[in-house]
Amino acid sequence: MFVNFIFVACSSSKDEIPLAKVGNKTLYYSDLMLDLPEDISAKDSTVIVQSEIRQWILSELMLSEANNYLNEQEKDISRQIEEYRKTLLIFEFEKKWVLNHIDTMVTDDEISSFYNSNTYDFELKTNILKLRFVKMEISKSNALKEQVKRLLFSTNSKDLPVLERICNEHAENFFLDDSVWLMYDDVIKEIPFGNVLQKGSTLTSKRFELSDANYEYFVLVKEIKIKDEMSPLAYEKENIKMIILQQRKIFLLDSLQQQIYSSATSAGTYTTYE
Repeated sequence: MFVNFIFVACSSSKDEIPLAKVGNKTLYYSDLMLDLPEDISAKDSTVIVQSEIRQWILSELMLSEANNYLNEQEKDISRQIEEYRKTLLIFEFEKKWVLNHIDTMVTDDEISSFYNSNTYDFELKTNILKLRFVKMEISKSNALKEQVKRLLFSTNSKDLPVLERICNEHAENFFLDDSVWLMYDDVIKEIPFGNVLQKGSTLTSKRFELSDANYEYFVLVKEIKIKDEMSPLAYEKENIKMIILQQRKIFLLDSLQQQIYSSATSAGTYTTYE
């Protein structure tokens, strides 16, 4: 098989300069449809163009081999192409129709109702917990760390904005929203609980002061749920919303198909032969 390869610098503005040839097919610079940044170096642009040319050559070589290897019946893929075209058109039609007709508003009452009706589907697959924590360098002053502990463990909601300001300035890391359920496995990547709070353990203390070689950790655990317990509604809320929207989508598509079929039946649009 004859393969002719010609390369030119991609800085050329002449779109009809040939870059490569396989058999009787020629690749021109204009065929690449590249959108290279203006500040790209000549070296980088050359690498990109070479890669595109190689991909084109390989594609043409594979196509040529396929034409030689397959018989005429095997190469007749018009039916598959038409089936794919029909499937793609129907898919695009359904997607646009659903987008224009679906109600994306899911109320809290709907979410609660779904949750209460499907409790067995919401068993936890891992431990989860609610907490606040602050991670600080050991070198920080004791007075500052004592202030952080006092604010973190405080039950006065007015202390939280103060704590957040201090953490933004002095903490290595922190998380203060104890209304959010977090996965235990994610938490221990940041907080060295060790044996203090093991998976499956009973929470005996809500306040923890931990340390390693470089940091001190102040932790307030609000609640913990163990694997295989019933998952809290707040933890499943977004998942339930997605399920409800998917159910609405399926219902809309079923209704659409029935409507189209019924209308066609009434209008005599189709004919069946027995």
